[in-house]
Amino acid sequence: MTKNIELIIYVVAGLLIILAISEIIRSVLKKREENYQIFINRWKGLITLAKKKSQWNQLVIEADKLLGDVLQYKHYKGKRLADKIVSAQRQFKNNDQIWSCHKLANKIQQDGYVLSDKQQLLDVINSYREAFTDLGVFKVDKKATNEK
Repeated sequence: MTKNIELIIYVVAGLLIILAISEIIRSVLKKREENYQIFINRWKGLITLAKKKSQWNQLVIEADKLLGDVLQYKHYKGKRLADKIVSAQRQFKNNDQIWSCHKLANKIQQDGYVLSDKQQLLDVINSYREAFTDLGVFKVDKKATNEK
């Protein structure tokens, strides 16, 4: 009789532990989704800058900063964004595009380069969007970007 009670106690304790662990996992996943939504909302705000040619440079700079924030959130190592991109390079389907975008953002900030080619802007937007998708922030179906 006492063996049955002990077994019941162990089973109940095991179930409580499983429930506690599942609640912790659910809470962590919910927090991650909330943080991703913050990144998605920032991205949506950036995309509105594409409407005015005078704001294209700001879009590139802010998209680069957003990439840095996402990489930091995902714990990629490095003091500078370039270091974090190196740490994350295996995550990107097209690492060269990310480097081109990052270099363009630096060229805008440091050299005063003015982006005036709409196709180049679209390439930059698509490259950053793909990077955020590769990092799991955006869904593969791209509905999260709400750009169309």
